[in-house]
Amino acid sequence: MLIRTIVLSLLLLVAYSIAGQDDADYNKTAKTIKKDLVKKLRKLDFEATEYCDLMLELKVNGNTATIRRAHGSGSTSMCRESKKILRKNKKYHMDEPEKYLRIHVESKGL
Repeated sequence: MLIRTIVLSLLLLVAYSIAGQDDADYNKTAKTIKKDLVKKLRKLDFEATEYCDLMLELKVNGNTATIRRAHGSGSTSMCRESKKILRKNKKYHMDEPEKYLRIHVESKGL
């Protein structure tokens, strides 16, 4: 019985981590940033297996947030272009203030 409970909890944990790849699934600001990023990345040419996981640090002032820093891991070319596209000091409206946002971009989804 104990083993069955442990296996079930591990399966739920893995299923949750696969389903939530980035904050754009449930955060309106992250969804807006990702939509703008994908629109501009679509114009560039990448290989079929490239991806980039971006971690954005935001400065929150009331209901607005500005991008302070962007850190990317994954394919070098895609992360480099993504960081160029994300302008620092661009203001975004936020309903829920968060300091960090995680965004996952794949070349398959472009």
